[in-house]
Amino acid sequence: MRLAMCCFVGLAACSERAPRERPRADVPAVQVAASAEAMPLVEVRAREPNDTWEAATPLAVGEQAHDAMSAASDRDIFALAIDRPRVIAVTLSALADADLVLEISDTSGTVLAIADTGPAGTVEGVPNLRLEPGRYAITVTEFVKKAARPRKGAKDAAPATPASRDPGQAKYTLAIADAAVALEDEREPNETAPQASPLALAESKKGFVGWRGDRDVWQLATEGLSVDNVIDVQVMGVPGVTLTVEVLGADEVAEPLMSRRAKTTGPFFLRGLPVAAGAAWLRISGSPANPLTSYEVQFFARYAEPDVGADAPAESEPNDRAETATRLSEQGVLGWLDQGDVDVFEVEAQLSAIEVVVVPSEFMDVALEETAGGKVLRTANAGALGVSERLPLAAGRAASFAVRPVKRRGETTLGGGEARYKIERIEVTPAPAALAPGDDAPEPSP
Repeated sequence: MRLAMCCFVGLAACSERAPRERPRADVPAVQVAASAEAMPLVEVRAREPNDTWEAATPLAVGEQAHDAMSAASDRDIFALAIDRPRVIAVTLSALADADLVLEISDTSGTVLAIADTGPAGTVEGVPNLRLEPGRYAITVTEFVKKAARPRKGAKDAAPATPASRDPGQAKYTLAIADAAVALEDEREPNETAPQASPLALAESKKGFVGWRGDRDVWQLATEGLSVDNVIDVQVMGVPGVTLTVEVLGADEVAEPLMSRRAKTTGPFFLRGLPVAAGAAWLRISGSPANPLTSYEVQFFARYAEPDVGADAPAESEPNDRAETATRLSEQGVLGWLDQGDVDVFEVEAQLSAIEVVVVPSEFMDVALEETAGGKVLRTANAGALGVSERLPLAAGRAASFAVRPVKRRGETTLGGGEARYKIERIEVTPAPAALAPGDDAPEPSP
């Protein structure tokens, strides 16, 4: 990610952008205009020069401006006037040979949003930015990769003259419209707890990973839930985007209580987090950005105990590290595995050897790993769907092991019973010692 602070002549000088990782070239361009209300836009012709606040091209919601990125050093500033609180969608069309960057700032120079999905030929935009009445600056620039440093002892090369573009290839369009978002959906900015969008129990809401570095925070309405409840979070994925979903406690800057990272077009889950753990917020981010297609998020509550008739207790999340491992009971345990999930268990030292057996659903392939000190000592993985994995554990020592998903059927994340597994612990009875020559077999017990 690169961060850019856009300022203006008369306000502050414009700083140089730091280099950032280049996006993959196979990421498809997105059409941001689909997130805006369908309405005709008034045409506005920009006037050059417009690279300062004083010379900025005036622009209003419901208008689209036509301008040109005549050279890599060009900078175009548009002055947006907002007359009432509103949520807007901003769309910047693509240039075939230029990686354009869109920045939205207020009059103090504070950057509210940066759209830089990249690379060249990609439409940029912000689909749902909430603005209060006032004036804002929308700045269009081009990202140019810095030249490599000359080798030690080499003569300094003369500075290159910025190449100009053919006027017909340099034209772009900047459109501003009211965003077509429902009242209950996400509205930017919402990257911190004070700005969080509320999320009620079982309520479905939509949001966007609208630009590089975008993070959405949702406030979980857990009032009225019992300490006997656990929370399940469901997120519908975005095509081509790897989403990261984190459950945060009351201190939003502390380490997440639970997190998942998955790339899927279907739903994926974070299951079984106890209400007593203090879940208060959800934070969703992703890469690459997609300002056209929204994700969908919900959370549910249920009792921590497994289904009626189950013969083993349920796992307790979070248990993805040795420090938070679930104790394996005599009855075993029931658990879920979803994309990005790993479940860690511990076994106390036993008087006799035991065998740990993981029985997955017919739609899952799992790996069973014995771990110690963060290292994998042994792995059991038959490499097939629905096949049980077995790990023998010697008597007299404690052990830690992890269960991981290996593969899924297609791209759809499993749900409900299809994602469940059971762990059984079987006591290993030692084989009888072999008889020495001449020894008689023991008398059978009466």
